[in-house]
Amino acid sequence: TLYESNLNKLRNNFRKNIKKFYKIICSSDKTYNNCKYIDDITKNKFIIINNKCKEYNSKINDVYEPKVKHVLQVIGSMNTGGMESLIMNFYRSINKEKYQFDFLVNDFSHFLYEDEILSLGGKIFRALPRKPYFFRNRRDVNRVFEYNNIDIVHAHQGITYYYPLKSAKKHRIKKIVIHNHGINRYFLKYLKIYNNIWARNRISSLSNEHIAITEDVVNHIFSNKVIKNKDYVVMNNAVDTNIFRFNSKRREDKRKELKLENSTTFIHIGNFNRFKNYDFLIDVFYEYLKYNKNAKFLVVGTGPIENEVKDRTYKLGINENVIFLGKRSDIADLLSASDIMIFPSFYEGYPMALIEAQASGINILASDRINKECKICDNYKYLPIDDLILWVNEIKKIKPNINREKYAEMVNNSKYSINKTIKQLEKIYDR
Repeated sequence: TLYESNLNKLRNNFRKNIKKFYKIICSSDKTYNNCKYIDDITKNKFIIINNKCKEYNSKINDVYEPKVKHVLQVIGSMNTGGMESLIMNFYRSINKEKYQFDFLVNDFSHFLYEDEILSLGGKIFRALPRKPYFFRNRRDVNRVFEYNNIDIVHAHQGITYYYPLKSAKKHRIKKIVIHNHGINRYFLKYLKIYNNIWARNRISSLSNEHIAITEDVVNHIFSNKVIKNKDYVVMNNAVDTNIFRFNSKRREDKRKELKLENSTTFIHIGNFNRFKNYDFLIDVFYEYLKYNKNAKFLVVGTGPIENEVKDRTYKLGINENVIFLGKRSDIADLLSASDIMIFPSFYEGYPMALIEAQASGINILASDRINKECKICDNYKYLPIDDLILWVNEIKKIKPNINREKYAEMVNNSKYSINKTIKQLEKIYDR
């Protein structure tokens, strides 16, 4: 609005030249639509000329001490993925009277969480992708900070793109938070020299708050100084267990919708990337079908190798048993409708899908290369990913969980409770 735009201009000009102050002349009606700002170098404080504007004093003061802090979440997109799911868990649970989330993304499509973000009052700012629009990307990022009221930047950071941090510091954002969700070790291997010599130190110098999902990943992105001084907080991925609690009615409805009646139903949730080990995933299901021809496999997500995986199911002749669901907003219902989750990744940080699945009470078989701290409940088992037959035999042994509702409470009582994590996050935003 005109009111917000003018207030932002007022704040930015005030920062650039402390000697400049403004008279505020407002119309007699109870709106700010006709506000005008006039430079007045001779005055040493704001002068409200029209007494009828007194009732709006608190709103004007909020330019400098806002009651609601605007937190800019910097992330590539807000489609399906563990990081995106975690941010939305934060957004749904955080105190909206104190904090409002806005989002800076490089995605110009209509993404999964867009409608929910807008319904919660958030703004979405889009910058052109850095590749191939290097300079236009920087222009777009700078404009976000120039024309909007941003109090905190929370960057969900990789090591190759940190310009939003640089722009935030240039525009004097006082609190810049780096959130390290873990980096693919295979990717990090090729950038080891660049990361150790340049990226870690540069990123840490542009931020003043540092969050890691575990002690194991702090050296991926934080400088030696940050690590030595313990200038970081370990914050576990967290879920709202009320959302993912098993629900028999939703299970029945979703199984009817997807025609899963009388079928043992497998599920995998994740982006289609190489490190997810989709070849092994499909091969395990193919071998199990020899034992149970009525089994179904729900595959949730999108990604660069999606068509390749689909082609593999056709070549193996199991395409009728594998259901590709793409992006979904009903993950909790799909988990309730399923019986077994398979997760044979080569590498993961702290996959949110596994925490959510445990809360739903589904049986889980996961790669032994995934962090062992992910295991909370007894419905979870680690297996090596070099023995396909072992996975098939373990699946055959699995018996359905009778009391799936209890698992949500187990997760809620663990360190992955959203109530514990949100207090930790608010403390970081406030200090």
